[in-house]
This record gives sequence, C-alpha cells and structure tokens, in this order.
Amino acid sequence: MEKNKLFILSLQCTMFFDALIPLDKNSKIDLLTKVTGKLGTLLDGEPTLLPVPQDAPPDIPRLQLSSKDNSYAYGISLIRSDFTFNQRGEPNKGIGEVCAQLFAGEKEILKIYRELMNWGIGRLGMVANYVTELEDSASSFISSKFLVNNPRYNSIELGLLKKDELDKFHINRWLRIKNISKSPNVLHLMVDINTFAEEKLNFNAEGLMTFYDGAIKYLVTEITEEFGGVLK
Repeated sequence: MEKNKLFILSLQCTMFFDALIPLDKNSKIDLLTKVTGKLGTLLDGEPTLLPVPQDAPPDIPRLQLSSKDNSYAYGISLIRSDFTFNQRGEPNKGIGEVCAQLFAGEKEILKIYRELMNWGIGRLGMVANYVTELEDSASSFISSKFLVNNPRYNSIELGLLKKDELDKFHINRWLRIKNISKSPNVLHLMVDINTFAEEKLNFNAEGLMTFYDGAIKYLVTEITEEFGGVLK
C-alpha cells in the first residue's frame, strides 16, 4: 500500500423511506424483478429472499442482492435500503473509481421506488470507509493532532460530529478515526454524511444526485482540511 494515500474500503449509499413500506412475499418478488432488470449485470449473484415474519423489527433486511464477487451489495428493509461497494483484496482504489457506478445504480433504484412502487424517500446518507498507511504510528498521529498534551495510547478511537450545510441540505457529518492494533502504522477513517432525520424531504433523481455529488466533494474537502499535508 502506498504510504499516506487514502484507499477506499467501502462506500455505502442509503435511502430512508418516508414511511414503512409494504414488503410482503409478492412485493419482494416484484421488486427483485425490477432491480435485477436494471442492475442485473452488476448484481449478478444469487438473490436472497429472507423469510422474515411480518411482525419482525422493520430494520431487518427482507431482500438482499450482490455481485458474484460480493464487491457490490444491495439490501432493503421496511425503513431503508443500502447499496454498497466493498473492496475485495488489497485496498487499491480511490473514491472516484467507485462512486460513479454506485451513484448511477442508486439513481435507478430511486426511480423504481418512486415510479413503480410508489415509495417516497425522505432522507439520504453516505458512509465512506478509508484506510491509509502512515510513515509512523497511527496512534501517535491521532494523539498529536487531536489530544491535549499528546498522550501516548496504544489504541485510540475518536468520533467527531459536525452539523453543516451541503448545497440546500442540512447534514450531520461524523468523522470516526482509529488505529488498527495489528498494523501500527495503519489509520482507519470513516466519514458518515446524512440529512437531518427531523427534516423529512421528498427526494427525486435530481435531488439524489445533487446530494451524492455534493457529498463526495464535501468529503474530499473535509479530509483535506483535517489532514492536509499528511494524507493525499
């Protein structure tokens, strides 16, 4: 792994429904047909229709799809759906290499929800997990940058929340930072950007792309501001 360069481990795009969706056996099969019809060349693995009781908690996935190599995955519950890229093998991709395909797929899924299933989307979120190898100890780097008097800890995990604006949206931005004990110089970063839960919106395809395109630019800017001169 090239030192001081950020590589993507996973990128997850989430749509939150504006109400509990009806997803019985027939509607799961209907949704499966529609999603694979649009994204079947990407989600080409064996689908999983989970036999979940109707009274099960609404956040439990009801349908799961993936690519044959499991690098792409789609899952849906009664309250949200997730479309995710997971790096397989040694991390070697930057954020720009995976976001275009993921965002295009998410746009097609939104069209299915709105136009064919009559489901509304009230919130959006995006979570990016990065890894980088530093020249020196990751725990020492975190201590020197974020902690008073630079204490020396073997393991550190920090969570930093900022409420901000992204284009026309109000967002929460969580930055989580930790070292990896088995690899002393490896730093893990997670950036979670999501719209406010209390602000129920009604996203169409244009609004979705405005959010995700803006979220990527915002993410890059935030990392540059926090770690400029150290990471690239």
